Amino acid sequence: MRKIKHKDKAKKWLIAGSVIVVIVMLLFIGQYVFTQWMEHKLEKMVQQQSDGVYELDLYGFETSPFIGSVSVDSLKLTPDYERWKQLKQQNKEVSRMLLNLKADAVTISRLSFFKMLFRKNVDLERLEVRQPYLLMTAMIQDTTATHKPLHETAKGFLLNMHIGQLNVTGANVRFREAAKSETEIFTLNEFDLTVTDYRLDSASFQNNNRTYYSQNIELNAKKATFNIPDEYFKITTDSLNISTNRKDFSARNLQLIPTLGSAAALSKAKGRAATYIKITVPNVTANGIDFSAHSKYNNLEANHILIQSPDITAFKDKKHFKDKGIKPLPHDIAQSIKAQFRIDTIRLRSGFARFEVLDEKATETGYIYFSGLNGSLTNITNKPERISRENPAVIRASALIMGKTKMEATVNLPLLDKKGYHTLKGSVASGQPQMLNPILVPTNFIKIDKGYVQSISFNATLNQERATGSMRALYDNLEIELLSTGASSGDDQGLGKKILSKAADWFIIEDSNPGKKGGSPRIADIKVTRKKNRSVLTYWKDCLASGLMVSMGLEKMAEKEFQ
Repeated sequence: MRKIKHKDKAKKWLIAGSVIVVIVMLLFIGQYVFTQWMEHKLEKMVQQQSDGVYELDLYGFETSPFIGSVSVDSLKLTPDYERWKQLKQQNKEVSRMLLNLKADAVTISRLSFFKMLFRKNVDLERLEVRQPYLLMTAMIQDTTATHKPLHETAKGFLLNMHIGQLNVTGANVRFREAAKSETEIFTLNEFDLTVTDYRLDSASFQNNNRTYYSQNIELNAKKATFNIPDEYFKITTDSLNISTNRKDFSARNLQLIPTLGSAAALSKAKGRAATYIKITVPNVTANGIDFSAHSKYNNLEANHILIQSPDITAFKDKKHFKDKGIKPLPHDIAQSIKAQFRIDTIRLRSGFARFEVLDEKATETGYIYFSGLNGSLTNITNKPERISRENPAVIRASALIMGKTKMEATVNLPLLDKKGYHTLKGSVASGQPQMLNPILVPTNFIKIDKGYVQSISFNATLNQERATGSMRALYDNLEIELLSTGASSGDDQGLGKKILSKAADWFIIEDSNPGKKGGSPRIADIKVTRKKNRSVLTYWKDCLASGLMVSMGLEKMAEKEFQ
């Protein structure tokens, strides 16, 4: 009996083991068949749904439908640019953008195959992509004033897509405007991206606590480059960090760099006198950014931006190239931007700026620089309910002229004023005016030999056409030379000009203000006709130069130069 029982148990275990082995084999075969089927299904589906524009290649594709995992050793999504052109010529609907994607490895966790196969939507817990390279090509220029939200244009498997968490590491992205273009509009290098709880549906879009359909987005890039649309300048940064939850942004070593090697090359390419400018900012931070408003309405809104230790150098050659075209006022720029924007405060700390110009009749380059540059811009917006003449955007700035004398200025800018109305006021502290000779001699052909400025205060009202105002400049023992055109000093001009210059100093130029001890100071009128082919900074500078010339008794010279 015992032998029979042992035989029965052994037989049962043998049967059970055989069943388990068969089940395991069936599962293994089923998984293998399913994996092969799924791989070919995905590749074929991409080709069919894109009408032959895209080809998907999966390498090392593995899947486990029971636990909802998918992994790929590498993948390639390759666009067929010629096929896209054929469809476009046949007046078929084509996408504006084509993507070329390569990735070393992709891992998907907790994917619901049931929803994907039968409900036609993607729902997964985690997606990891390692070292992807993405090339985006804009095949058609975007002329659409407003765009439909992504959830309204999504089709197929993208509809109501949900990804619990997306992790992208070591990624590189390039964006260009044409298939054969060698210049990218922007690039992001070696960046990591984390997206939490992405839901492509209307509820997610409308939720003010979500941004770009996500609960949070974190981006950390080692390097970024953006080419200005005219392709003459580019912006680069050594690091870029964005967090939608914290509502902040930061960049290190932000630079504005010309793409051409010299000022002459830039002016020649533009066909006019162009400013060759370089800007370096070690650190830029922004907080209170409303990413949700941008994702819904394309608005730009932020509470505070801090620009630390900017270094600005600019050079303009007006001797060999002419100023052409109309330069915009800040009002023109603000009113040309279709999307609404609001920045409460921009602060600038410890900046340096140097401006150089080779004047039309000069023999040498003139220059002026400002150190210890600090300032703020407040209420920068194009929202009508937030800005007016009574509540304008305000620029406040202070700096040391030539590193010596403090200057302060305030500009009130109602940016939506159609006539470009704004006001300028400020002051200059005491100092030696001879420090301005490096800019006065080559550009205005005036040389200050000696004198002392006690203080200068000024104010002006400006618009698109002209500026008027007043200046009170208090100074003593001023002696100046009126130089011949092209002369770099009094020694370079002829005897006749020297005599006229000395006579002007004796009989025309006011050597002190007040003229008599205990007398009332003279108030000079500022009268400037705007030169529309020059920048707003030149417009403001002309106001100061006009007041100074009139203060010194050179009314006729100021009238000829600025009216």
